[in-house]
Amino acid sequence: YQRQREYGFFWQDDWRIHRRFTLNYGLRYELLGVPYDRGGLQVVPDRPLDKFPVTFLQGGPNTDRNWYRRDKNDLAPNVGFAWDPWGNGRTAIRGGYRISYNRLVGWALNVLEQRQPAIGLDPQIRGECRNPSNNTFGPCGGLFTTPLRLSELALHPRVQVVNGLATLSPPSPNVVNFTPGSDRRESPFFFADDFRTAMVHQISLQIQREIKPNLVVEIGYVGTRGRNLFRFLNVN
Repeated sequence: YQRQREYGFFWQDDWRIHRRFTLNYGLRYELLGVPYDRGGLQVVPDRPLDKFPVTFLQGGPNTDRNWYRRDKNDLAPNVGFAWDPWGNGRTAIRGGYRISYNRLVGWALNVLEQRQPAIGLDPQIRGECRNPSNNTFGPCGGLFTTPLRLSELALHPRVQVVNGLATLSPPSPNVVNFTPGSDRRESPFFFADDFRTAMVHQISLQIQREIKPNLVVEIGYVGTRGRNLFRFLNVN
């Protein structure tokens, strides 16, 4: 199963420079660890995926190979202000700027781990089909005509289900196959070598004016710009 350590530190202060003007500012530092599989069922390619042929190396605990390099530069400043330009309490101008960092999307990590081509149930038995006449399994073709479905995992002789979790039965446990078979059905997923934490720049400005008691008019602008946002990229 997966583990990831995350740390965050921040400092923030408000400074009332004038009775009509308040400044707030701060700094946050994010240190997001690289996720890993505690059981060691984790691989990394031995070269960029577009440089064939690619084989795989053991990664994770007790190795110096991770899915990507930890990003240690995640500093997030923020500054904002509130101003009463005429001092009568009827007009307020507020604005601010900040940087935010986005944690790794959990579902993307799950998909990546399931799609590693050298480990786990999926790449090891999904290339097989079922013989519907006797529920035996073998390479697709001939009598083995029905593709193996997720709901049929418990029928497979190499699979055992313990506490609702499926794993390969001895003597063929979940092990790393450094050269994956050519009969796999799914494309491998990996993190890019230059993977960085996703970040968003945000700026805002609002003007609020009291027209009469219980009636306020407000206009504002919010702008955002994302950098290093997570996405899937086909290297072929």
